[in-house]
Parts: sequence; C-alpha cells; structure tokens
Amino acid sequence: MQLPRFLKTIALIAALITGSQLVAQDLSQMAFSELQGQANALVSEGRLVEALPLIEEIIKRVDSDPESEISLDLLLFMAGNAKIQTYLETKETGNLNDALSWYERLEKEYPRSSNLKDALSRSVDVYRILERDEDAKKLIIRIFSDRQLSLTNKEENKLMKDFVQMTYYQGKLEEGLSVFQRLFNKSRNIEDKTLAAAALFESFMEKEDLDKAVTYLPFLVQDTKVTNLPQINVAMLQASDKFVSEGRFNEAGILLNIIRTNSEMIQYQEGTIASKRQQIEQIRIFEPEDERIGVIESEIVATEKLLDQLRELPPLRNDLLVRRARNYTILDRPFEAFWMFYDLMIENPGHRESEFYHYAAFSNALSLDKNDAIVEIAREYRSKFPRGDNYEDVTLAFVPKLRELQYNDECLAVAEEFLEMRPAAIGGAIIFAQWASLLLELGDMERIIEKSSEWETSKKDPIYADGIYFWR
Repeated sequence: MQLPRFLKTIALIAALITGSQLVAQDLSQMAFSELQGQANALVSEGRLVEALPLIEEIIKRVDSDPESEISLDLLLFMAGNAKIQTYLETKETGNLNDALSWYERLEKEYPRSSNLKDALSRSVDVYRILERDEDAKKLIIRIFSDRQLSLTNKEENKLMKDFVQMTYYQGKLEEGLSVFQRLFNKSRNIEDKTLAAAALFESFMEKEDLDKAVTYLPFLVQDTKVTNLPQINVAMLQASDKFVSEGRFNEAGILLNIIRTNSEMIQYQEGTIASKRQQIEQIRIFEPEDERIGVIESEIVATEKLLDQLRELPPLRNDLLVRRARNYTILDRPFEAFWMFYDLMIENPGHRESEFYHYAAFSNALSLDKNDAIVEIAREYRSKFPRGDNYEDVTLAFVPKLRELQYNDECLAVAEEFLEMRPAAIGGAIIFAQWASLLLELGDMERIIEKSSEWETSKKDPIYADGIYFWR
C-alpha cells in the first residue's frame, strides 16, 4: 500500500519501525514524530483500527497548536475510514456516526481536498447502512452537481446505482425516473443494467405506457440479483393482468414465463450466500485481515434476512400458474392450460381455490379428450365438492363420458345418485334421458320402471317429470 502523503517526511523513521516495536504507550507522552511513525506503519499495513488512537492524538495536537501548518485532510479521511472498519468488526453503529463526523469536518475545512470525493462516496454508503436514505439521496445529487469532483465512469455508475436502488425500492418511481434511464443508458454491467430495466419497467407500467414497458422485458430475463427479488416479480405478475385486459396476450405470456416463484428466488439467494462464504474463505487464505471480509459478511447477513422474508411471503407459484393457464386458454392452447391447472389441483388439495383448479383441469381435459384424466378428475371433484358450484356441469359431462368408455355400472350409479339428490337441477332431464337410454340399451327395462315409479312418488315436481312418464 502506498504511504499516505502526510507521512512522507518521516518515511525513513517509519521504515525503521517494526511490528514488534509498536508497543502500547501513553499517547500523550509520545513525541509527535513517534506518533506519526507508528501511525504510518499501522496504516501502511491496513490496520486502521489500531492506528485510529494515534491518528486522533495527532489531530488533537495539531488542533491545539494555532500556529501549526500541518494539513489534516488526509488524517481526517483516514479517521473516518478507521471508524467504518471498526463498525465492520463490531457492528456498533455509533462508529458510523463518528465516521460521518470526520468526513463532514473534512468537507468543511478542506473543500478542495483530493480525498473529498472518496469521503463523500463513503458517506453515501454509511447513510445507507444507517437507513438514512433521504440523506444519502441528497448527498448523491450534491455530488453529481459538483463538477470539481470529476467523477470517473465507475464512480458515477456506483452512485447512480445507489440512487436507483433507494428510489426504486422505496417505490418513488417518478423521483428516480431520470436516473433510472441514465443508469440504463450508461451502464455496461449486466446487474446494474437489469436493475435500471426493472425500475424503468415499473415506472412505465405505473404510467400505463405499455409500449415502453415491454422494451425492457428482454433485460428482465437475466438471472440477476434484482430479478430474484419479490418486488419485480410481483410487479410483472400484476402487469400481466394489465396486458390481458388490453388484449395483449402474447406479451402477457412472455411476462408470465419470466417470473420467478418464491422457491426459485430462495434457491438463488441460497446460492449467493454459499458463493460469498466461499469468497471469504479464499480471501482469508492470503489476507486474513482484509477489510473486504467484513463487507462480505454484512452482505451475507442482509441476504439471510431477505431469505427469511421470502420464506414468509405467500407463494407466487399458484397465482403464476393460474395466470399462465388462463393465458393459454385464451390463446387456445388447451394442452398447456390443462397441465397448469392439473399441477395446481395436485399440489394444492386444501387451497381455497381447489374447486376451481379441479374444474378448470377437467374442462381442459374434455377439450383434449384425455379420457383417463376426465374420469380421474371428475371422480375426485364429485367426491370433494358435492356442493360445488360446478358439480352439475361436471356430472353432465361425466355421465356420457362414462357411457362412451363403457363404464356402465359407474355411469348408472352416478346418474341415479344425481337424480336422487338433485331433482330440481336443470340438467336433470338430460341425465335422466342418458340413464334411461343406457338401461334400454342394456335391456334392463324393469329398472327404468322401478326407479321411475319410485321418483314419481318420492320427488315433488322433479325437473325430469316428463322423462318419468315418457320412459316408463
């Protein structure tokens, strides 16, 4: 690491100091040059936390000497950095507030300091950790407006990304729109470009500008951090309804095919944690004191919190499959629609929409003439939902299918049960005719006469009364 500028005058002294000589002393009793030398040695080794008391003592002495001409800009910057490193080791947020105080003093006393740009950038990070997003956003705007800071493309990209994340996740889409577009246009990093695309997609959906919104869909196909967060996936799910209502079914289908379910998002975040832990182990092999370790550990903690939230959220899978199936039905693709509803039926036996899943799967099976599925689903529907809204429709389709497949005993049993239990059902006349014609075909006329006489006596004005007289 290059020696800090403020210590160059004592480089020879610092070179003579070894780690074994850095013995704790009463700092107030140390010579100024000795303070500088030990501080330099520690800073050059990246041991900022240990160097902080020495740096603070140097600043204190310079402050107390009104005739001193020593510049403190780098010392103030290093003190702020040391406080951040202390936070990474202790997780005590008071250190972050101290870091801000050092950086604020640097800006106030040395507005032309070459370290100011980095100090302001780090202040943005500190504000974000402290969840002071409004302060962070104001500072970013101030940095962008100060041309003397001369941001590099990398630095500008980082600050744009910070601003986009804050405004996007706060839902302040209008406030961030210009920066969303700026990040999207300038970024070459796929993660950052996808973040901007997600924000722009939601922004234009909010404005109901569907044509502009769809232009960002190709970027949301990417498997990135932002596309594996609930916000954009829920937004796309809701957007699909809007596209359907506008009759734009193909675009709705594209949306529904790129949405991630909870389990997919969880799998991605678990992979992220595993990758970061492996990264820490690799860093420790070569640089066990590297400050990046603390940063990555903080990222792991944040990802673990996200995982907990994902596990508690209602699953997206059902809503997603229903919308996909609906879209396939509209597009006259019953095969895909059938399997979507069939999966929902199998996977959600106790769900409040279970009856609908059964009926939708049954209807699509009928249109595909999938006989085994028709019989399986009809049996289960009638068993589970004897008072279901679609019980009559299912039975009306099931009875002739049983007859077609020559499941004669079951066909007669289903028909008789329906006529017995639902004499007022509108479809009763049709069921009666199918039942009686099958018995006539089988030559069992006695059963027709016997049951007709029984129902004539036991049922008051059944819907199939005419059938009783006709067939008997």
